[in-house]
Amino acid sequence: MSIRLKTDFKGSPPRPFRHKNGVYYIRLTTHYRDIWRSCKTRVKREAEEYAYQMWYEYQHADVKTLLRPPGALISTEIESYKNTDNFKMLKNSTRGTRMGSAYAFLDYCDVHRVKMFDDLTPEFCEAFLATRGRTGKTFNNVRSDLIKIFENTARRLSVKNPFESVPQRLTSRGAGASRPKAAFTDEQVKAILEYITGSDKLKYADEWLKACKIAMYTGLRFEDIALLRYDEITDDILEVTPKKTQTVTHKKIIMKLPPELQRDLFRVGDHESPYILPHLAENYPRYNDSGELCSGIADPLKPFGRVLSRLHIMAPDGYSIGFHSFRVTLVTKLRQAGYSAEIIGGLVGHTNKLQTEHYNRAALSIDISRINYGELEKSVENL
Repeated sequence: MSIRLKTDFKGSPPRPFRHKNGVYYIRLTTHYRDIWRSCKTRVKREAEEYAYQMWYEYQHADVKTLLRPPGALISTEIESYKNTDNFKMLKNSTRGTRMGSAYAFLDYCDVHRVKMFDDLTPEFCEAFLATRGRTGKTFNNVRSDLIKIFENTARRLSVKNPFESVPQRLTSRGAGASRPKAAFTDEQVKAILEYITGSDKLKYADEWLKACKIAMYTGLRFEDIALLRYDEITDDILEVTPKKTQTVTHKKIIMKLPPELQRDLFRVGDHESPYILPHLAENYPRYNDSGELCSGIADPLKPFGRVLSRLHIMAPDGYSIGFHSFRVTLVTKLRQAGYSAEIIGGLVGHTNKLQTEHYNRAALSIDISRINYGELEKSVENL
């Protein structure tokens, strides 16, 4: 009994041809049309085995179920991703970071003369990721970006995304890992407020003072504070959606503002800007779809870093310190005052109890005898 071949070639498997990029291809003919298919290897023996397997399978299955759609250009797939709803829903800074990863990978592919998505191998992708920084966290972040970018491509071609085959790197709090933020002591908070209040060197010192107070009492991240709008406050209620998690959880933070903040934030009458801190909002970085800075400054927290340097506020061993330390301080004070992790998580916008505990790092020298900053506030007002 003769077996009817589903392709037009007969007699022997197709011979692999080596492309100039070193990857082997085979040419199949179906319906009088030549189709080139990557063997995904630079080893001739493996390519021959792949060609034989395809030749064998083509005799037992419908060619339509075996042939992939035409290959996809890496550059085209990246540009197509920019038009997807998932990309447009990302916050501005995340879009910039993601496209930065995409264009860095495209440059890497150009250097190695790889243009087609079909030619990507896990080994090639891992070699690229190894060039994107020394820490496992950076490696994993770029890997995650490229998985998302080529997600639709892999689904359309019915193949596994090569970046998914690259194992994540283990991240630990050892050498090369990003360090957690430490909490401020009450003395450090007082020194920061006093310095900013009396500073003639810090530009927009009045807005920085308000930003610090907002962080002290709400635990909001700097991005949410810098872009805080008047329409997010009704009477004494603040209702804001954290920018970091808005596309994932869509969770809003609703809190009653303490009197200390009401005095600073409530202003009667019209406002020239919709932002409470207009200069900090203007300086906050915004990126275009290509990952390029189009407005603001790349490091908006640099002025605050200078304040810490001038005050000689240093982080304990194994930690870092910065504006985000206000958030850690508030969580630490609330936790040690007896509030549950769930309640604190609801206040600062965490999605689970374990994430809240991640911020609970109180140094032994911190005095957590009270939750409010009343004495600090009075000391600043009396300057």
